[in-house]
Amino acid sequence: MTGSERTQVGLDGEFSGDVACRLAAQILVASNSTVSIARVFSVDIYRDGGSYGMCFYSPDGEWFEFFVRVQHWDRPTDAIRYHPPVLYFQSVNSRNVIRNFTWEEADELVSGILPEQIVPSMPRVEFGLPEDYERTRFSELVEIIRQRGVRADR
Repeated sequence: MTGSERTQVGLDGEFSGDVACRLAAQILVASNSTVSIARVFSVDIYRDGGSYGMCFYSPDGEWFEFFVRVQHWDRPTDAIRYHPPVLYFQSVNSRNVIRNFTWEEADELVSGILPEQIVPSMPRVEFGLPEDYERTRFSELVEIIRQRGVRADR
């Protein structure tokens, strides 16, 4: 048997970040464990038309992004609608999906976040934003989740 026939971590040029993401996803699926949040360091609305992202550190120091993507429609409606949330290892830009959430699971996750866990990594006032920017965006995100992906303010 040659080395290329054996299953090894990192075989065939797989990057270590990809390996870590794959293993994390397998562990979450296998254990059906809950997501642990140590500190939320960013909650924002994106310029893609209204998607929301919440970035946080887990207790082991890894960071993740809980992302709720806006749905785009050809015609205006009375409400903005969102796709169910997705958890990414590091950021949505990494495309490393860890878990897809139902609206009920997402509600459980955000309901467990305490206000003192929301600590921005950079003071928002330096960018001309209000001090409570993250908490305001977090409240909006929670409302979208509780309304099962509908925001009736369009």
